Amino acid sequence: MGLARIQVIGRSLELIGIPAPGNQIDPNNRDQVTAAKSYDFLYPAELAKEDWRFATKVTPLSQNVTPPTVDRWRFSYQLPAGVLAIVRTYPNTQFQIYEDNIFTNSNKMDLEYRFQVGEAKVPMLFSEYMILVLAEYLSLAIAEKIGYVSVLAPKVARALGKAAYIDAQNHPNFEVQDNPFLDVRTGGSSISIRGRSG
Repeated sequence: MGLARIQVIGRSLELIGIPAPGNQIDPNNRDQVTAAKSYDFLYPAELAKEDWRFATKVTPLSQNVTPPTVDRWRFSYQLPAGVLAIVRTYPNTQFQIYEDNIFTNSNKMDLEYRFQVGEAKVPMLFSEYMILVLAEYLSLAIAEKIGYVSVLAPKVARALGKAAYIDAQNHPNFEVQDNPFLDVRTGGSSISIRGRSG
């Protein structure tokens, strides 16, 4: 589905006027090494920022044998390796993160979280977005041309919008069936997302 790491790096470099690497990064080429290092921290950061469904999974947590060290909590769970951002817990309950543990009062917990998915599994629009994010970053780090940023910034925003729109279709919203707050304001008529009725 998505482009390989080397392809994203190569296309980003080409956008700022620097030749793309071949099949691998040349360790003696400063621009390529900088681009690769930049990609390696930008990729997980961009995955953590948005609610990307392709980089989200639900996992049952393993309860730790030792109880929490904080009196407020009764149970402690081990966080899975590679958690970039927590989306929610099941059941939906209060919790607190301490290092690589999650403390809560729930005796069972599943965690929905974002993780660093492999590049081959991301949608093509996310790869396009990453190309532009990396190019924008490298326009100052390598090309040292501030004018590139003003050209690339709106392209990055548009690419993010397109990628987020397509990804949002993987998590449909449900119609509001009952909303007492709106009923009070509208004199008791019911309102749905489709419009007014009643």
